[in-house]
Amino acid sequence: MVDDWRDPALAQRWTGDPAMFNPLRAETLDVLLTAIEAVFEPGKTLLDMGSGSGLVEASLFERVQHAQVVGVDRSEPMMALAKENLKPFPFQFIQVQHDLQDAAALAGPNSPLPRLTYQIAFSVQALHHLSREGHLAVYQALASILEPGGWFFNLDRMAVPPQMFDVYRPLWARLERTHGFGPDEGGDYAAHQAMLARAGDTPLAVTDHLALLAEAGFTPTILHAYANRALIAAKKN
Repeated sequence: MVDDWRDPALAQRWTGDPAMFNPLRAETLDVLLTAIEAVFEPGKTLLDMGSGSGLVEASLFERVQHAQVVGVDRSEPMMALAKENLKPFPFQFIQVQHDLQDAAALAGPNSPLPRLTYQIAFSVQALHHLSREGHLAVYQALASILEPGGWFFNLDRMAVPPQMFDVYRPLWARLERTHGFGPDEGGDYAAHQAMLARAGDTPLAVTDHLALLAEAGFTPTILHAYANRALIAAKKN
């Protein structure tokens, strides 16, 4: 059964332990926030594509105290958790309920987004369920929404090339050895694909992300990567 993030039990379980499948989550989030801190301009707005339960915002507001974030998500249970988690920051977070499968509408004339100056957009493990065309639609929408020279940061699961699976597997095992737990990515490529299918995940290869971002009007690069997780930074041309 495909994961349904509109299920309150699933939303609560994930929020209770967001690193349960990824021991590097804290490190990669620190890299993301470090990058955001470096380019953020006070008075401008950040856009979170898939804001979930607001855990990223809670960390962001501790480090960038005057930031304002508009968070887009479709899951009512996740949005309810975000409202609760972000109570200490009542004026810094605006929620917009919208399905990223229809990203083009965010940049359209009837966009549900507040009319603000969006300097930075980011997404944390929220786009890997989209198709290649869906990713491109998100990137094209962001190219329209962001101000000239604006930034997009995407921290997400990446596809594993089938012929390279044997070098990914020991890296996941290394996490088990160094952190005491690691992701269950399957014992072989067929099992890995089955795991993705059960979760409803359709991640793209890093090279696909870079190509689609360039096509949408960004200059992209890879800031951080380990096995099939990567942080991509892209600056609007």
